[in-house]
Amino acid sequence: MRRQQGFTLIEMIVATMLLVLGAVAALACYSTGLRATRAAEDYTMARLLAQQKLSELEAADPARLLQAGAAQQGVFGPQAPDFRWQARILKTDIPRLYRAQLTLFWGEPGRERRAEFETFLLSARSQNDEKSAGNSRE
Repeated sequence: MRRQQGFTLIEMIVATMLLVLGAVAALACYSTGLRATRAAEDYTMARLLAQQKLSELEAADPARLLQAGAAQQGVFGPQAPDFRWQARILKTDIPRLYRAQLTLFWGEPGRERRAEFETFLLSARSQNDEKSAGNSRE
């Protein structure tokens, strides 16, 4: 009986198939990782932009923003051209305390993503102070 040396054709085909299957699986994992990294970057950017916008709302005095009326909206400009925002200021039962709701939108139309943030803002003056200040000027 003759000893076998080397690999048979079948063994080579099976080994090649396993190698190709492993390479495809590795590429799929890499692709999924890239998508997850991109999504994490977007949500991190959204959190940073929301923190910036909420600070701006607080600095602008929520009582005056509430008097301005309906929801405000805008874009962040060149620092984040794909992101836009919408904000609402709502009264609470506690004087000088306002609830700020901020929603950020980004992404392609039809696949748009959004993140919602909410916080409470303390106004320097209550609405009653604003009204009395307005009456004393007249």
